[in-house]
Amino acid sequence: MKIETKQLIEIAGITGVIASLIFVGMQLRQDRRVAIASQYSARAESVKADYRTRLESDSFISARSTQWENGRREDWWTEVDEQRVQDSGISWEELVALQLDGKLALIQFDNLYFQYTQGLLSKEFWVGARESLKNALRSPATAAFWSNHEPRIPIMNMFDELIAEIESGN
Repeated sequence: MKIETKQLIEIAGITGVIASLIFVGMQLRQDRRVAIASQYSARAESVKADYRTRLESDSFISARSTQWENGRREDWWTEVDEQRVQDSGISWEELVALQLDGKLALIQFDNLYFQYTQGLLSKEFWVGARESLKNALRSPATAAFWSNHEPRIPIMNMFDELIAEIESGN
C-alpha cells in the first residue's frame, strides 16, 4: 500500500508540473500577443500623430488645398465626389481637413480591429466598433477613401465584407 501512495504522490506531482508548464506556456503566448498589440498600437499612434501635425499645419493644408484647386485628385476620386463637394459648399481647405480626419478614424478602427484579432478586446466591444465602421462605410465617399488608403492595413480586408452587407441591406 505504501508503494501505491508513493506512486499516487509522484503522479500528482508530475501532473502538477505539467499543468504548471501549460499555464506558463499560455501566459507566455498571452504576453507575446499583448506585446505585439502594444507595438501595433504605438505605430498607429505615431501615424496618427503625423496626421494630427498635418491637420494643425496651415502650410500643409494650404499646399494640399492648392493641389486640389488645381485639379490634382486621388485615383479613387469620382465625378460624384466632385459634385458632392461642390454641392456641399465646403472649401478645399475643409476637404483636406476632412480627409485627414478620415485617416485618423481609419487608423483608429484598424488598431481596434488588430486588438480584437489578438483577443484583447471583448466581442461585445468589437461588435459595437464594427457597427460604427459599417455606418461610416455607408457613405460612398468614405468607402472609396478608406478602401483606397495606402499603405494597405489589416482592417481593409474587412471592408469588402461590410460593404457587401450594406449593399444587401443588412
